[in-house]
Amino acid sequence: MAKVLRSVLVFVFWLIIHPAANGQSISFEDLRRLELQERRPVIVFIHTTWCRYCSAMDNSLHNNNALSRLITQKFYLVKLDGEEKNPIRFAGRDFYFKPTGNNTGVHDLATELGTVNGQLSYPTICLLDENNQITYQYPGFLNAGSLLELLSFISGK
Repeated sequence: MAKVLRSVLVFVFWLIIHPAANGQSISFEDLRRLELQERRPVIVFIHTTWCRYCSAMDNSLHNNNALSRLITQKFYLVKLDGEEKNPIRFAGRDFYFKPTGNNTGVHDLATELGTVNGQLSYPTICLLDENNQITYQYPGFLNAGSLLELLSFISGK
């Protein structure tokens, strides 16, 4: 009995400290640490706080059980605010916010990962392989069903 209880407690503790295990997004800093343990494709969800389509898509990422389960099992999910003001270190490089006017601007990393046909739009999904190379980009809203279909195809399910 004590052995079973200890196993359950270890598992619960792992769920608490391992954000990717419960479908939550992780930071780029956490990504670097987790990739040392296990390499996986990465979903970068590029969004802004003011975009209602971004909010709807974000809800899909968490409220659709099948989608959340697939992301948890096969991918790392990183959310990137395209207007993030803090520097981000990713893939051995530093990326910064670039102002474009009064209280406006875009983060270099959002531009790097989300630009499709010379434009950055919100929301954008960027998929990275295990070596953090871009394998797919989709600018625009995807509903839960379409996103599940896409990620299932990519993950081979």
